[in-house]
Amino acid sequence: MRLRLAILLNLIISYAAAGASGECPPLHEPAIGHLERHGGTFVDDYYGYSVQIPRGREALSQPPPDPRHGFDVWLSHDPPRSMYVLAYYKPLAWPLRRVEDDVVGVVREGETHIEIRSHGEKNVGAWRKARRLVITYQCGGKDPWVEIMFLALHSGGRVYYSAGVITRASRQKEDERALRNMLNTWRELPLQK
Repeated sequence: MRLRLAILLNLIISYAAAGASGECPPLHEPAIGHLERHGGTFVDDYYGYSVQIPRGREALSQPPPDPRHGFDVWLSHDPPRSMYVLAYYKPLAWPLRRVEDDVVGVVREGETHIEIRSHGEKNVGAWRKARRLVITYQCGGKDPWVEIMFLALHSGGRVYYSAGVITRASRQKEDERALRNMLNTWRELPLQK
């Protein structure tokens, strides 16, 4: 069971896993020609949310028939900086702290060159009791790569969300503000049965 969960959580933190494996920066520009583009309001009825894409930006997601677990919004390509939102159904009814523990465990697995700090429960936009993680990648010299990740649960308890930004430490405050502004537009929708 732990192995299956670790595989699932690896998908959630694909950026973090990339950074933890020594890649720097810990994100890769997508093959845009193979992705769907979204502007305005991104609505995901399956995972029960909608959110406004920042004005002047576009969200990129996997095209059907792949599951649309979320999207990326590129803030810059040089240096690469990105925001993301991901959603997954939980295999078990876990509290948010347990989801966070497993995300941290997967990120840390066999890695020694990252630092992870947890900042407990925070209100982030419409998310109540979100968990905030700050992952610092020990690469990039004097301006290391940082990932700010928020974890939250749907009020129905069956879906959990991960939203984050990957940026340079020198841009952390500005880019986290952009992420928080986007999350301020978050609306929870009823889950499909």
